[in-house]
Amino acid sequence: MHYAMDERIKKQLPLVCIVGPTASGKSSLGIHLAKVFSGEIISADSRQIYRGMDIGTDKALPDVNQDAVPQAIGRLIPSRSGEVVHWLLDIADPEELYTLAQYQRDALHIIPGIIKRGRVPFLVGGTGLYVAAVVDNFVIPKGNDADQYKIRAELDVRLHTEGLQELYRDLCKRDTDAAWQVDGKNPRRVIRALEVCILTGKPFTQQKKQKKSRYDVLQLGIITSTEEREKKIRKRVQEMIAQGFAGEVQKLITKDYDRDLPSMTGIGYKEIGSWLSNGGSVVLPLPEEVIEGIVVATLQYAKRQMTWFKRDKRIHWVTDAQEAEKITRKFLQM
Repeated sequence: MHYAMDERIKKQLPLVCIVGPTASGKSSLGIHLAKVFSGEIISADSRQIYRGMDIGTDKALPDVNQDAVPQAIGRLIPSRSGEVVHWLLDIADPEELYTLAQYQRDALHIIPGIIKRGRVPFLVGGTGLYVAAVVDNFVIPKGNDADQYKIRAELDVRLHTEGLQELYRDLCKRDTDAAWQVDGKNPRRVIRALEVCILTGKPFTQQKKQKKSRYDVLQLGIITSTEEREKKIRKRVQEMIAQGFAGEVQKLITKDYDRDLPSMTGIGYKEIGSWLSNGGSVVLPLPEEVIEGIVVATLQYAKRQMTWFKRDKRIHWVTDAQEAEKITRKFLQM
């Protein structure tokens, strides 16, 4: 079905977002709605951007048939998965630095083309900052790439020599509000916030300025009970292991990717990478403590995601595809 958008929608640049915690069913709902309303999907997942990291990120893999895929936009090459065009998958190698500013620029570059083709853009993913950068049109501090790499490298060295706690203390001195806005146990977020403070000379938490949104936005969130979420996460972890997650991590290690890279510190990659680097082998079953470590880390991440998204009162929370379809149809026909 090709969904004909009216003039109001064409002028106001519609954007439908599907958010929620990991393992909630965002990807399947996104594909379903994109099929119903002739849409294309822009991934909002900070791990799915990396090539060679498919199983552990639950990436939508390309269909065998790649006919009728839109033309690439520079280095941004779309793919067809589940009979739906996907953007911003496999756009960086694991060792590449890919910033929030780059993501915002890429997404904002893609969306107008989708609308111009008479289709509906669906922003789908659980990386809250990615979604907010597009929906709320953040003004993101710009820095020279060379300076950014230099500062990032220096902070990585400090992380290993001084420890995360000392970096977090430094951040809180530079930015008093960081104590409650930045997760002090997440090295990547602490380093990112410090990096911005150093580059701009201003507190990180004061820099999320917004310009007027470019879009008429509908945000849908998938809500599940805590018990159902844990059940789905445990099932997903077991499925990933059965699909060869350990082998995928081994291939990355064989390519000499540093285990401290942002890509390699993702959930599952970190735990399995540590086990493999300490005598583990892909020919051996993963120890239960490694599997449970992945499950616990995923549950904690899902909890943080829900905390982030629940703060946004604009999100319409749904429990199934039928409810989401009804709300989306009303939005597109207003």
